[in-house]
Amino acid sequence: GCHEFEEVLGGEITLFQMPLPGWSHDKFPMVIVKPFGYNDHPSLLQLTSFWTFLVTLCLLHLLQWYQAKRAVAKAEVEALGVKTLAVVAV
Repeated sequence: GCHEFEEVLGGEITLFQMPLPGWSHDKFPMVIVKPFGYNDHPSLLQLTSFWTFLVTLCLLHLLQWYQAKRAVAKAEVEALGVKTLAVVAV
């Protein structure tokens, strides 16, 4: 995946290292989440990818919520038998 970009760009840029032994990606309990991409010294690409994915996911969720809310409001107006759709503040 993304590690190919790091190889092409000349290596990874490590932003910080977790100093506590409990956060090591080689020891329990954090070894459980290592298959999902965890390590105790995240690179710039890992953090950028994570936050970009999270923000995009949240924006898509808000868009879906807004569209569903508008559809429900439109259905309620149609159920009342109103012929013209007035501007509904949602």
